[in-house]
Amino acid sequence: MNILFLSFWYPSKERPLFGAFIKQHAASIKESGCAIKVLALNSHRRNSSKLFDQEHYTDENGIETHVITLNIWLYKLVYILPYLSAWILTRYIQENILPSFKPEIIHSNIIYSCGMAGHRLSQKYGTKHIITEHWSGADKFIEGYFFSNLGSKAYNHSAAITVVSHFLKRSLSRHITDKNKIHVIPNIVRTNLFTYKPKNKNACLVFTAMAEWEYPKAPELFLEALGKIKKQKNIDFLVNILGNGSQLQGLKNKQYDFKINFTGKLDWSESAKVLHRSDFLLHSSYMETFSIVIAEALCTGTPVIASNAGAISELINEKNGVLCENIVDGWVKGIEQALKTSYNFQEISNHIGNKYSRKVVGQQFAELYRKVLKGTSNYS
Repeated sequence: MNILFLSFWYPSKERPLFGAFIKQHAASIKESGCAIKVLALNSHRRNSSKLFDQEHYTDENGIETHVITLNIWLYKLVYILPYLSAWILTRYIQENILPSFKPEIIHSNIIYSCGMAGHRLSQKYGTKHIITEHWSGADKFIEGYFFSNLGSKAYNHSAAITVVSHFLKRSLSRHITDKNKIHVIPNIVRTNLFTYKPKNKNACLVFTAMAEWEYPKAPELFLEALGKIKKQKNIDFLVNILGNGSQLQGLKNKQYDFKINFTGKLDWSESAKVLHRSDFLLHSSYMETFSIVIAEALCTGTPVIASNAGAISELINEKNGVLCENIVDGWVKGIEQALKTSYNFQEISNHIGNKYSRKVVGQQFAELYRKVLKGTSNYS
């Protein structure tokens, strides 16, 4: 099966983590045995002698990858003008893809505006079209943003839609006529790194939080809650905060009665090591369509204290963590409950198993492709 995999969110030298979860999906598809080529359209606000830069390489997963970068101050034009995006992609495909590769399925990522451009391309080339949705804003977009009619048409004319959680499926379902073509295929955890290891007893409690620290993340909730607990119970603990983002400067300027270790961005291997040495993961957010960091923590056997928001409740249960109401006192209650609970760390890891591995997710995509090409993709 020949798959042309489209994305407007894809890692680059300027933004190495941008769309990394989409690249993981591409790697899983390659691992399933499908013939896949990636075509990414990125844009950056930068000075360059050329309007477009083009790269063609084989990535570390063995995937032939084509990246078009638009160098323009109005860099968001790629995202808000689907006709422009489709025109750019069409020209590139004609010259660089079609001479040697005939796609049977065009697989787009994110409706706005990759999915809309992918819809136009699938019509032009007479291929099946699949859209994978990660975006928490998709529901509001379809409800009435400019070009939302094109988004609705792309969804409803696609052969199948995949979403990364049941929460996102429920959110999109009211906009999709044939709800049976919506399938939940999750994000991927690097299960070769985020594995179970027995936990050693620490000198003090160790909490860890990992994120790109921008809204809708809410680190102040768990930090204020920990401050209250510290005053009430005088418990010694350390908080590791991994990652970068604009929210961190405000946190660094505040004074807390406990130690905070701001590590900056760590690679996946180092992040896994921190989780192996942690008693709990803290994850406070006002919206999540999946939450890879929660899944990573659970794979290591680390219990999670998290906001009851979006799709997080699909990952957390009483045996692996606690869900918190998104107010400080709700977080105080949740943390105190977790501290009183005895967790079986190996059982937490075993329950997750390999459900988020490349192999398992890739098999799910490959099975969907087969059904789409046979015209039987509408299964529940």
